[in-house]
Amino acid sequence: MLKKIVLVFFILITINTYVYSSTETVDTAQIINEQSQALDIPSFLNESESYIKSAFPDMDMSSMFNSAITGKIDNKTIWSSILNLFAKEIVSAIKLLAGILVIVVLHSIIKSISDGLENKGV
Repeated sequence: MLKKIVLVFFILITINTYVYSSTETVDTAQIINEQSQALDIPSFLNESESYIKSAFPDMDMSSMFNSAITGKIDNKTIWSSILNLFAKEIVSAIKLLAGILVIVVLHSIIKSISDGLENKGV
């Protein structure tokens, strides 16, 4: 008896799901568009562009967002942008350290010359 009830319940669910999925066509682009308008995603993307452009000038947030929604994220572009940013920071830090090292060496040379010229007699 219990097996018959479970079997009938399973058949009804299967038929109901089949009828629902066959009569209703789902347009994912339309759903994505409706949801983005409801959540005000375009204004968020426009505002994020102003922040992103200073650090990552070659990135487009709207195309990245659209590719992320569809599941086709281009990680290579993201990683190359991040590595370029880190490379610029490392180069600037090395230049700063080299400048400090030059100043220290010049200071020690001038200090030893001034100590050598001092009159220690009389």
